[in-house]
Amino acid sequence: MVNTMRFTCVLAAVCLAGCAVDTGVGSLYGDVMTVTRQGAHGLSDPLTVRNGAMTEARGHCTALGREIYVVALQETKPPYLLGNFPRSEVQFLCLAPGDPRLKAQTS
Repeated sequence: MVNTMRFTCVLAAVCLAGCAVDTGVGSLYGDVMTVTRQGAHGLSDPLTVRNGAMTEARGHCTALGREIYVVALQETKPPYLLGNFPRSEVQFLCLAPGDPRLKAQTS
């Protein structure tokens, strides 16, 4: 009985983990890059999903010696049911330090 229950829990965890989406950094159009993150289920924390996408985008720009400029941030809205899991897409540019657009974003 315990082994059957343990197997069922492991199987459920593997199935749920398979639903998570992390696209990595990709080119959208021109110099605009994109990162999409989606939680594994409807109980995933939307803030954690967004922060993961932003961290990956910022890390990409930092590795290039540049700074992130967010063009757009799109997120799914609740209720998080029937496949509508928390998801964030960050569209961004990696700009040279001192680029005037960076000041406009923080103002």
